[in-house]
Amino acid sequence: MYEEEFNEIDLREIFQIIRKYLLLIIIIPMVFAGIGAVVSIYLIQPVYESSTTLIVREDKDAEEEISISDVNLSKSLVYTYAEMAKSYTVLDNTAKTLNIDKLNRSSITVSPVKDTQILKVAVQNTDPVMARNIADTLVHEFTLEIQRITRTNNVAVVDYARLPLEPVKPNIIMNTAIAGILGAMVILLLVFLKEYFDNTAKTEKDIENILGLSILGAVPNFNHGSKTGKFLIKDNPSSPTAEAYRKITTNIEFSNVDNEIKTIMVTSAKQDEGKTTTICNLATVMTELNKSILLIDLDLRKPAVHKQFNLSNKTGLTDLLINKDDYKSYLHNISTGLDVITTGMVPANPAEIINSRTLKELIKEMAAEYDYILLDTPPVMLVSDPITISTYTNAVILAIEHGKTEKDHAKKAVNSLKQVNANIIGVVFNNMPFSNKNNYYYYKSYG
Repeated sequence: MYEEEFNEIDLREIFQIIRKYLLLIIIIPMVFAGIGAVVSIYLIQPVYESSTTLIVREDKDAEEEISISDVNLSKSLVYTYAEMAKSYTVLDNTAKTLNIDKLNRSSITVSPVKDTQILKVAVQNTDPVMARNIADTLVHEFTLEIQRITRTNNVAVVDYARLPLEPVKPNIIMNTAIAGILGAMVILLLVFLKEYFDNTAKTEKDIENILGLSILGAVPNFNHGSKTGKFLIKDNPSSPTAEAYRKITTNIEFSNVDNEIKTIMVTSAKQDEGKTTTICNLATVMTELNKSILLIDLDLRKPAVHKQFNLSNKTGLTDLLINKDDYKSYLHNISTGLDVITTGMVPANPAEIINSRTLKELIKEMAAEYDYILLDTPPVMLVSDPITISTYTNAVILAIEHGKTEKDHAKKAVNSLKQVNANIIGVVFNNMPFSNKNNYYYYKSYG
């Protein structure tokens, strides 16, 4: 596990996450809102409401003077009568009069109007006519019940119920808005949970903070062609990816100012993180500096360099070491300044070959003839071969793929290399997202 500070998401990263999933963040709430609207319109049965109002007064003759105390008494009666209006006796009598089984008490609301002697009786029903009839009948039965209990006639109807024309439920606009907000909350929660628990390297800050290594360059997710055999730099010399590799090459040259670097191995933490594509493209770009380059495929377990250049791999390094031939007879000339030696047959004991004195002496001999020897090696977390190779090379480059390489794997790979004092000069960050705006390619800002 990493320190808690590495799992924190700062404001800039929040905006980057939102931008990354912007399409989903827009679409999902719209889908939820659409579902909410469809459910409200077609699946939820509309409910109508009809209401009537009553006034509660003191039962006195017209000639008698009404005092303040009488008014206050009437106001207090309002709350008592509000409860009585929903009594089971009144509800049963109403149902009997309307010839229905029974009334749903929760569909009836009796509420006093604040600071008045008025009661409002509201009835909801899926049938607008029934809502009106229940409201009127309920008030009638309530009045009779008051007369029976109190022997007075102090309740009068102010407004009779009217036939409702529009349903009060469902509220389509509100339901649609709530569904849209719910959709936004759900997608944002899922997105941030995914990002929070995502342990892959996605920013340059991940590399610098966790691995303590500098970034030699970031390669955009342009078509690398690693799975199709097409070679990017050759076919697209002016592409953003080609420019990225040129920047990496320049940074490698800077690393060579104080320390002589002749042999450079490229590896990765695990399989399929772009190490072979990286080394093949670097080899091609380095020739633009009028450098002589020899690229050797030392991934004796799963060779891939020959696929990048569409070369035959029937014979190669293993045959050279076994037969002790002149290495020049095994060279594949790709272009001016670039030669390649493939692995040849896959040996039964790759580790013995990698650690052999013969191979070390051969590489030393080749280094005298070329400006750079580039070595494609297996992933560090899978086998010990790259650890061994790093002990007799001048520099190590770690290939990391954006959104794929896990941080803990990369950290373990770096620690394994550092245990043998490998000179790790930096990281190539592969498959970085990029944008195209106004026909001009530019990299998104990370870290």
